[in-house]
Amino acid sequence: MATFHVIGDSLIDPEELFNKRFSGELEATRNLDFENSNKTISFANIGTFEFKTLLDVNKDLNPTFTPIGLGQPLSIEITTVYIGDYKKFLGGKKDVLIVSGIKNSLTFGASPRAINIKAKNVNERAFLSQSAFDEGTNIVYYTPAVDAEQMVVSFEIMFDNFNTKLFDIISTLATSAAGIPLFSPAAPFLLGGSQLINIGSKLGDAVFSGKPNLSESIPIRFESPIFPPTEPKSYVLYNEKDKAEFANLKMALVTDVNTNPQLKLVDKTSGDVYNGSASYLIVSLDGGTRQSLEAFAPTLASASILKQFYGASDKIGEVTGALQEAMQLYNDSNYKAKGERLKKQMAEKPKDSDEFKKLKNLYEAYAANIQNENFKLEPIKD
Repeated sequence: MATFHVIGDSLIDPEELFNKRFSGELEATRNLDFENSNKTISFANIGTFEFKTLLDVNKDLNPTFTPIGLGQPLSIEITTVYIGDYKKFLGGKKDVLIVSGIKNSLTFGASPRAINIKAKNVNERAFLSQSAFDEGTNIVYYTPAVDAEQMVVSFEIMFDNFNTKLFDIISTLATSAAGIPLFSPAAPFLLGGSQLINIGSKLGDAVFSGKPNLSESIPIRFESPIFPPTEPKSYVLYNEKDKAEFANLKMALVTDVNTNPQLKLVDKTSGDVYNGSASYLIVSLDGGTRQSLEAFAPTLASASILKQFYGASDKIGEVTGALQEAMQLYNDSNYKAKGERLKKQMAEKPKDSDEFKKLKNLYEAYAANIQNENFKLEPIKD
């Protein structure tokens, strides 16, 4: 898995982090008074440091992270895109698409792939500016309350000379999608907001049949007998073959003359921004509530259903809005039914038991995902 966990400003190999948790080395520090403790810990690529210095760096880089877990909100967001080098045979400036997808076996299974960000005529070894984010969305996923114990989120960076018509369609759909990604329920369709457009098989193949320059995933786990719960933080995704490129890098908040502050990887010693050949993404997981994204789940559900029921006519776009409303009602009804079943199970458990608390968290997650007042679940009284 070509992913670094960002702790403080350091890039930590997930396997090393897992081994330290599994051995109890990190678990033993959970209740420390970090500010006054001299406790140290060692990692292969950063040496030994004190936890209190880690706390200070975390406050600077990650000041607003909110806890995540079952029953709590979860947003997944792309914060930085670094292009790196194009494939050698391409040459010159290229168009860029950032594609993502969520696999959640409890709800939708493998979700439709989504287009998050597009940019034209981008140089090699460049960062995508905020203007590129404005023509798409850096939001990959949002739920008001997590109801699945595990999921996987995947990312791809695609380079090519994409057809101008395709980019015009993406721009139009992105405007109507209001901060939600464009989904591809089935080739050759793109769904943006309540609009479903047949972009044609040739354009669809250009987007989803090419080989990405970067393809990587983040596993998210909240209930596992082996793996610790996923934490809200930043993650760096890269190609495994490029791992050596990151050996002397750390994360920093960089302010350029013409851009807003942005998280970037810099040299540990000189502080110079990395401008090498390796592509990378910085992605954040956070538990803050995002009321503006309440339409995310129904849109994702609609796209998932459309994977099974699509045709060759653009007329399907006429019914997509109604389908989204129907999917919202279906989701609400489904969550209410699940909640009622959990309520019966809770009635059989002692209120101070771990089983009751786990069921209650899941019940509250279902309740938080219901949008229609007619399907609301009653709160559980302590």
